[in-house]
Amino acid sequence: PRSGIFRGTFEMTETEGDGFETGDCTLALDDKNESFSLNVDSTSEFPHKSYGSYIILDATKMKFNSNTIALEFGNQNFVLDSIFNYTFDDIRFELTTKIGTVVYDYKFIRY
Repeated sequence: PRSGIFRGTFEMTETEGDGFETGDCTLALDDKNESFSLNVDSTSEFPHKSYGSYIILDATKMKFNSNTIALEFGNQNFVLDSIFNYTFDDIRFELTTKIGTVVYDYKFIRY
């Protein structure tokens, strides 16, 4: 993925149950410094605002290393900080990971 600002949505889906959360967010990527910043709309509770670094592991996986800790009693998985499968076509940028029975998806469009 190349540097840019991407606007989109976050979805958390419990695959074995009825849990579901969603929110609007903006992701800024800086491929020169391998850094990111995820901002959340003021009306959204999810995901949590976060920032840090990332590395591209291969053509389909990237790892985010966040410098952010979830709010007290919060779910650390609402912070962008894990290995994600990704697709990127310079306009659309999608991230997805499954942790246990929960799927975390980010779907962005270049802003």
